[in-house]
Amino acid sequence: MKLSRLCLYLGFVLSFNLFAGKIKTITVGPNKMGTIYLSTGRSTVLSLKTPPKKIILGNSNYFNAEFTGIDVTIQPLSNVESNLFIYTDKYRYGVILKPGNPKRYDDLVYLKWKEPRSKQKKKKMKELISTRRRDKRIVLTNVSFNSRSDLYFVDLEVQNFTKRKIRISPTKIWITRNDRMLPLLEKVIKKEVISSGMATRLRLILRLKKKKGFTTHFKIGKSKLKLIVPRRLL
Repeated sequence: MKLSRLCLYLGFVLSFNLFAGKIKTITVGPNKMGTIYLSTGRSTVLSLKTPPKKIILGNSNYFNAEFTGIDVTIQPLSNVESNLFIYTDKYRYGVILKPGNPKRYDDLVYLKWKEPRSKQKKKKMKELISTRRRDKRIVLTNVSFNSRSDLYFVDLEVQNFTKRKIRISPTKIWITRNDRMLPLLEKVIKKEVISSGMATRLRLILRLKKKKGFTTHFKIGKSKLKLIVPRRLL
């Protein structure tokens, strides 16, 4: 008697787990879509952090879809797959809807948004690259490349060894290669005035057609300095 009850209980638990839906979290982004598993006769809720403004179904004839609050409810009417786009104030969530398997479906799905990491390559500085003129020194601290924007970022440090404050803005900066001028898109100076014995950071933003070294030229007051950025750092 006890054995039969145990078998009945185990059969009930196994059948329940076999046909129970899932609660999961998936991450989507501008270049990534998620997959949602559905089952006919059952509704699946997609939960966001902010209320949706609009939803677009690829095959709207084969799904019932509605949204309220921060949730979107989907119910398949057949086993036809589709895509679904959910628009909020800031993001566009994209998912693939896959109905058809009654043993595998999602009850509740939390949708999260994740921006892709910037593909920015940094080259380690194995040696100190610097230039000095009298009581001013410029040190190359880092060179990085952002493949998404196709831009190079050259980070430098301007050091003041004088016994007085120096103003480095306006500073004339230009870039050359084989005595030809290269375009400098932007320069960013953290501090325009450097106290005695102190330093400030300087960033140069440029786009290079050729991956070759170049020379940076600086004119700070009456001082002129040159610093070569070698090809191995690009």
